[in-house]
Amino acid sequence: QISTEMATDPERLRQKVDTAQDEGLDITRNIRDIAVETHGIAVDTADTIIRQGEQLDNVDRRLDEVNADLKEADRNMREIEKCCGCCFCPGSRPKDFTKRRDYKKVYTDKNDDSPVTQQPRVQRRGGPQDGQYVDKVLGDEREAEMNENLKVTDQALDQLMGLAEDMGDELGKQNKQLDKINAKAEVQDANLTQFNQRIRRQL
Repeated sequence: QISTEMATDPERLRQKVDTAQDEGLDITRNIRDIAVETHGIAVDTADTIIRQGEQLDNVDRRLDEVNADLKEADRNMREIEKCCGCCFCPGSRPKDFTKRRDYKKVYTDKNDDSPVTQQPRVQRRGGPQDGQYVDKVLGDEREAEMNENLKVTDQALDQLMGLAEDMGDELGKQNKQLDKINAKAEVQDANLTQFNQRIRRQL
């Protein structure tokens, strides 16, 4: 409610409205800048997570190559270990590492390929249907800029929500992949230890 003094002093009222408009404009500019800056940080973070996923893929692929190499080396070693090159002596047949429980769990258990459970998506609100975030009081350029600032802020926040959900899904996938990589690394370490022992017995 406007006081009697303000009502009888239009110029003072106009100054107060101008001051409020200027303050509102500064606030929306700050909010817009924070939202845009935060969005930029989120985009950089998402890129880093994607590159991290590519590195994990490379590690996973390299471990599979090591596994294939060890299989080939195992076949060659078995030929060397045969008595007179034709058969194994009783009790001398080496154990098949591909039949170990830990190996089967990593390389043949299809349950490891189950998809990562995604969190429910947040329903995005969106902006006002008429595109007006600010009620028009004076109808000047400041109100138009405030409206645009809030529109940019709303769009940035909406994109941030999407980025956050996508990053959460990707990190969940990578955490599962890390578990699988660690299991593969442990299996290959055991395989290499066993293979080195067999080589030493032939020396």
